[in-house]
Amino acid sequence: MNYSACAAGVLACCAFQIDAAEQVMTLEGNDVCQDGHAWISRPSEPRGSYDFIDARAWTWNGQGDGPGITRSFFACDLSELPPTARILRAVLGLYQDKRVATTNKNAQHSTLSGSNALVVQRIISPWSERDISWNTQPTTTDSNQVIVPASTSPIQDYQIDVTPLLKDALDHNDMSLGLALKLLHEEPYRAVAFSSNDNTDPDSHPRLVITYETSEDARKSVELHHEAADPDRPSVDLPVDDDREPVNDDQPADHRREPMLEWSPKTGQ
Repeated sequence: MNYSACAAGVLACCAFQIDAAEQVMTLEGNDVCQDGHAWISRPSEPRGSYDFIDARAWTWNGQGDGPGITRSFFACDLSELPPTARILRAVLGLYQDKRVATTNKNAQHSTLSGSNALVVQRIISPWSERDISWNTQPTTTDSNQVIVPASTSPIQDYQIDVTPLLKDALDHNDMSLGLALKLLHEEPYRAVAFSSNDNTDPDSHPRLVITYETSEDARKSVELHHEAADPDRPSVDLPVDDDREPVNDDQPADHRREPMLEWSPKTGQ
């Protein structure tokens, strides 16, 4: 074992503290989230209790409903987010119940007639899971909407970067109104389908993960940056263990669900 004394040690220590200032809030389940469904073929039917969050354009001739469109809505109670929070990243996770999706085509994505690209929009009017229907679906805005490309597999979970939408919601003080999901092209036959909070498999429930910092966190980060850049600050001796075991980068990551579509409007991938 040997020891090195360098300013880099101070920088590394400060970087760790800056990362630690970020807070993560994960929201899922009926206690804090609600989801709803709207079907144009049954415009007045309440559809708050439905196993799927889907966006679909299809025909239901076999049950007498003919061609139709479905849309879905998802919202979480964000009252615990501090008033001074600054959202750094927000990711909407949508998952399929693999027990059902492997055998039930209604639980799968479809590109039968073309792209099933998905649009995620910010909801700007109140709505309730108890009485959501096509006729009562909330108003949305296309400002900063997120367009997710077509699925690459009928069985596929999504991780969607919705940061611009949550930042807009924070700016407009409508944080808990939520997000709407619809097809970019609402033309038969195409669909995206995920589990809702009503699904019996809790691991497949949708979730919203928000990474944020407060104004106090930001102030501390700035102070740490200044301390790291101070040339007169004394260096710190940090031990470096040359005998430690190497990290095996070839080990596979632990993925709960595969394949996964991860989409960010910043990178386009």
